[in-house]
Amino acid sequence: MPNFISEAQIERALVQKLQHLHGYDVLDCHSEDPEDLNDGSGRAHKRDVILVDRLREAMERLNPDIPAPVREEALEKVLEKVLDRRAAMTRVAANQEVYGLLRDGIPVEFDDAQGRKQKERVRLLDLNDLSQNRYWCKTGSKMCKAGVGCGRQWRWCWTSSCRKPTTARCLPKNATR
Repeated sequence: MPNFISEAQIERALVQKLQHLHGYDVLDCHSEDPEDLNDGSGRAHKRDVILVDRLREAMERLNPDIPAPVREEALEKVLEKVLDRRAAMTRVAANQEVYGLLRDGIPVEFDDAQGRKQKERVRLLDLNDLSQNRYWCKTGSKMCKAGVGCGRQWRWCWTSSCRKPTTARCLPKNATR
């Protein structure tokens, strides 16, 4: 009998390696009923790709000096930008726009305690100190036969039978490949 390794076994091994060797948190979003939203993700719909609660937590953790209402306004801006269909844009231009938000943050203006106008950027990722970011894997995807989504806050890459594996670029900077 041939020694067969299933896609599910490969996915489990990859998730365990990311979790135990590289410190990723694991979010298993599988549910038997495709319409069951009680999967731990906090999504309003299964098609949602942004986990708003995790994004809000990252914005709060990375930007403690920016008032909460300003961070909420930035969250609405980023959701509007990211969820926009971008039908008139090329894929490259659309990806560059989202990449710019991830890299540079969301520009905001607010009055500080002394009443002075402040211009800041609400960061979504800490690119200077990568240990400040939370790394996680989402499993239970039905996009392909098997899939693992990995993210820094909400930056995605997929590895599965659908496309060439790309997990190496999602590993923390100090991780071995």
